[in-house]
Amino acid sequence: MTHQDSQIKWYELSGHTICIKCNQPEWLKRISDFLSMPEGQGGTAHLCLDLQVVEAEYVDRLMPLPEAQLKIPDFTLRLNRHVTMHTYLGNTEQWTDYEGYARTYVDYLHGTAKVLLFSHNDILSLYTDLLFAYNLINQLMIKYNYFSVHASCVQFNGNGIMLSGNSGRGKSTAIFALLQHGFKVLSDERVLLYHSDNGYRGCSISDIIKIREKARKLFFPALLPEKAYATIDDDHYYNCRTISPGSWLADTRINNFLVINQSGTPQSRLIRINPTRVVGEFFPVTMKPYESKPAAIKRFNFLMDFLSSVPCYQLEFGTDMDRFVALLQSLAED
Repeated sequence: MTHQDSQIKWYELSGHTICIKCNQPEWLKRISDFLSMPEGQGGTAHLCLDLQVVEAEYVDRLMPLPEAQLKIPDFTLRLNRHVTMHTYLGNTEQWTDYEGYARTYVDYLHGTAKVLLFSHNDILSLYTDLLFAYNLINQLMIKYNYFSVHASCVQFNGNGIMLSGNSGRGKSTAIFALLQHGFKVLSDERVLLYHSDNGYRGCSISDIIKIREKARKLFFPALLPEKAYATIDDDHYYNCRTISPGSWLADTRINNFLVINQSGTPQSRLIRINPTRVVGEFFPVTMKPYESKPAAIKRFNFLMDFLSSVPCYQLEFGTDMDRFVALLQSLAED
């Protein structure tokens, strides 16, 4: 297909219009299923994604890489196979060659991104949708002072609670437990954090959340794998709305910030901590090694202001889900 064959979908996110162009209808349909933003009516786009499926032999002509001095150290993505990222950084531009898979160009100043996806690649489609639609929209929103952070977020009694921590700490398990006890869920993985007139808020662009098979069997056996949106190895991805209708929330004020650790006991507890103690846990999973220096400084300053403005806690996450849920309910009701 040529560029003229592209179809267009419009979305709205907190008053911002997002345009997605794609020359493969099946890919655009998958993205529409994955995203939970309301569809827009068109007009002037605040962000624009141009997604093109092409033959690998044409990539260098369609999207040449810049001069070598802009190259930063390579990074390896662990997908269904390892993919080496060769990234080049300008002040507001970024080029990334995903070896044997795709090439991208991102212009943060103008809020645009172009993706050339190789027509014959062996990467699972869910990873493609995450990388080149979900992640790119989250990243481009920095233009409007929305900062993508690696965290989970829920709301109860009108109060938003954000949970962060390294992978494997139990964030997704915690989110599923809270979801089944009446909490609203924004995301279990990535939240767009921004500042409004009434404080800091978080929003999310997809209602898909993930749980590992071991946690599903142990804590949520009634949650059938065949009801999942997708399954990769031992990870099941579910739409919130299929688990509990009306349980997904697009936006909430953030009232508390929690760093999660596993307690190793049935009991869960909260320990109030100084915001500076959060930095060592939160920043390594949120700051991006391939971000330009001006963008990294902007993100750092925003996150430090955020942490100094909300109560911070260390959450010792126990194995008794009822006790854990009761603990967070009491936090939200304070």
